[in-house]
Amino acid sequence: MRLTLIIVLAVIVAIIIYIAIHHEITKHATLIVRKSAQGITDDAMRTCLQVLADQKLLHDSEVTFSQSQTVADVWGRGVMAFEYTLLAQDIDTDQLGIVTKTLNERLSKYDQDNNIEQVSNADNAFIVTDAWLFESKLHLDIAYLMNVATYEYVRDLKRID
Repeated sequence: MRLTLIIVLAVIVAIIIYIAIHHEITKHATLIVRKSAQGITDDAMRTCLQVLADQKLLHDSEVTFSQSQTVADVWGRGVMAFEYTLLAQDIDTDQLGIVTKTLNERLSKYDQDNNIEQVSNADNAFIVTDAWLFESKLHLDIAYLMNVATYEYVRDLKRID
């Protein structure tokens, strides 16, 4: 009886240790993939934001960002979506549709020119999922459709709209 109890407890402890280690390994792997995706998306945005200045939607000095922020933590594991914040003194909410359309077109050209990997169902590797103004700043959410989780996230957002 006592031996059985010890064996059961040992098995329970082993399972708990396995789950904890597996969780840490998975979390670390997801972080590595997310950092890579964020770097690829940042490079695309640095290149493509200039189109907003060319179209006179932003000033040349406003098409820079310091650090993108992940929005994936809110939506779940594997979603590669990032928020960019830019100064935007002379833009208003009526122009957000033009900003989104213009940037989506430029991002599409960028991913074609650079052979950016994307999930097979997606038309483009990058898509602007949201754009809004707050305190004279333009906020852009960009999804990198590199996996099914991000593709489904974008599809769900379209259903909500």
